[in-house]
This record gives sequence, C-alpha cells and structure tokens, in this order.
Amino acid sequence: MQLNAATSQQDRMTSDDVRARLDELTEENRSLKRCLTDAQTTLALQRSEVATVKSQWEEKCYELNKYQFTHWVVFQSP
Repeated sequence: MQLNAATSQQDRMTSDDVRARLDELTEENRSLKRCLTDAQTTLALQRSEVATVKSQWEEKCYELNKYQFTHWVVFQSP
C-alpha cells in the first residue's frame, strides 16, 4: 500500500509540474502573440509611411521635370 501511495504522490507531483509548465508556456505564448501583433502593427505603419514618402517623391519628381521642361523650352526659343 505504501508503494502505491508513494507512486500516486509522485504522479501527482509530476502532474502538477506538467500543469505549471503548461501555464508557463501558455503565458509565454500569449506574450509572443502580443509582441507579434505589435510588430505587425509597427510594420503596417512603416509601410504606410514609406508609401506616403514615395508618393511625395514622385510628385516632386514630376514637378521638377515639368519645371525643367518649361525652362528648357523657354531657353530654346529664339
């Protein structure tokens, strides 16, 4: 009977250890998911900012080309 009691207590401790480890891993998983969500949000904001800067760059290039063409035509006129 003592052997069964000792084995039962050892199994219960192992079960408690498994539960504790599962709780730790569950919390770690939640934390990693939060970090991933934050990183995805940051990435989306950065992509949006890059798209805005690219659009501004293209607009300025267009304006510069238009200016250069206008002034080139003026200088080329007799």
